[in-house]
Amino acid sequence: ANFFIAVIEQGFFLTRTTIPLFYKRYLDDIFMLWSDGLPSLDEFISAFNGYCPSIKFKQSIDSSSVDFLDVTVFKHTPLAQTLLCTKVHFKVTNTLQLLHKHSFHPKHTFAGIVRSQIYRYYRLSSSIDDFHSTTSILFKALRRQHYSERFLLLVKERFMRDIASGTLVPACPKPQVTDQILPLVFTFHLGSNSVVSSFIRELKLLNSPDCGVPGFLQLTDRTRMLLVTNFEASFHTRYLLLFLCKFCYLACFD
Repeated sequence: ANFFIAVIEQGFFLTRTTIPLFYKRYLDDIFMLWSDGLPSLDEFISAFNGYCPSIKFKQSIDSSSVDFLDVTVFKHTPLAQTLLCTKVHFKVTNTLQLLHKHSFHPKHTFAGIVRSQIYRYYRLSSSIDDFHSTTSILFKALRRQHYSERFLLLVKERFMRDIASGTLVPACPKPQVTDQILPLVFTFHLGSNSVVSSFIRELKLLNSPDCGVPGFLQLTDRTRMLLVTNFEASFHTRYLLLFLCKFCYLACFD
């Protein structure tokens, strides 16, 4: 579904002179900002629906807020400035049925589940008031699943304490980029896996080049044959010239 929609939108956008100001898609859910007026937006959506007869999009248009996945994106105008803010959106089908408190699981599991939801609400809420409001909705649902109010408040208190102290570990820490990274990018091919594995296992970097200075990658017989077989290339030498930029970390071969 993801690939199919990507092909459709890529082809459709090539036919348009006016495109969205901002456009993002998750599978078949699309969020976009339009700045060219409502009539042209209606024409854009109509043309989008007519581009592929088997695909029809349902739209939700609003000048102040719109729901996308589990987030509500809305306009906020403090001090005459217009900002786009977010808060948690609960779909109609979301019953907030988490792990029942009387189920046979280790005690730390229940606290971990509640804390993970609190963390998610905190990341999705632009204001602290929206955060407290959504956690209250969650706690009401969990109380019906036999979570005690004292337990829920304790988990939230510990979470807020970690936020205040700065000890909370980020959900997705960014890797540290160093000059030791050598990216190898291959287009998809049935033999790509074997070629990449062979590169990782058998190629030997003979020197560390600076930006624009060629280095050499020594090819073993197996790696050279894999390249010839899978990519219909001809390698009469046992070496590939490598150009590696130490600033942008882009590499190319010659």
